Amino acid sequence: MKKLTYWAAMLAIAATTFTQTACKKDDDAFDSQTMQDNNSAESEFDDASSIEQDVMDNNDSSLGGRTAASIEATYDDGVKVIINNSAKTISIDFSPNGTPTTGQDGTQRKGKILISYTARLREVGSVVTTTFDSYYVKRPTALDFTKVEGTKVVTNKSVSNGIYTFERKVSNGKLTFPNAQTFTWAATRTIEWNSGGTYTNRWDDTFTQKTGSLANGTTRVGSTFTVSVESDVVVKTSCQKLRRFRPVSGKVKYVLGDGNPRVIDYGNGDCDNVFTITVNGKVYTVTQNG
Repeated sequence: MKKLTYWAAMLAIAATTFTQTACKKDDDAFDSQTMQDNNSAESEFDDASSIEQDVMDNNDSSLGGRTAASIEATYDDGVKVIINNSAKTISIDFSPNGTPTTGQDGTQRKGKILISYTARLREVGSVVTTTFDSYYVKRPTALDFTKVEGTKVVTNKSVSNGIYTFERKVSNGKLTFPNAQTFTWAATRTIEWNSGGTYTNRWDDTFTQKTGSLANGTTRVGSTFTVSVESDVVVKTSCQKLRRFRPVSGKVKYVLGDGNPRVIDYGNGDCDNVFTITVNGKVYTVTQNG
């Protein structure tokens, strides 16, 4: 199935475009914590997308209304899923007995991911809306739970010759950390998925975050930031290494407060794991490992 590749690549062109600027360590003004927090926000929303897509794919026939009006299932890890076909809603409860559940990667979750849908996401015109109900996540390296809030709306805008176009909007995104500090975030993006002409080969896909896609928010210390796609950011699944997906071309601009912009250039499409960062007219070349 291609769903895991889809969401992994979506994450690559969302979160990775921000965190890689942190490779520039010698600029004292650079706020790497902001980049890490933005990555966390992106990651948690994409993680939720991956989970809900798995549920929707595993219950594909029921989402088409060909089975009972309501389906309830409890999975091996204790997660409880309720699908209401009449209302077109899905509830994913990670703590049905009041105790957090633990995923295969060691991540603990509690609370609910709530989904409403008009149709399967691959159908043109479909809209999938995700919200959270007292939803908390604790990664294996974290000391305690982080609360995740906000609304994500994904709309299938069109499909032509195997190329899907999605609009992805996040509003009122918020992370509340164990120390009660908060990070707020919003984003609007247009993403194209070129399936490569086949829906079975996951390694011939291309994902493009289109020019004009934008994210903005407020850091833990109250500073504002913006991230804008200046030219299409492209991820090729054929370029993955150890299942890590990274952009191969495109430009992204990051601005923190009134600081100097940083422009990331991912290159000309080669699978070389090399990108540049331009700050104050100086160009720094970075080669990623792995």
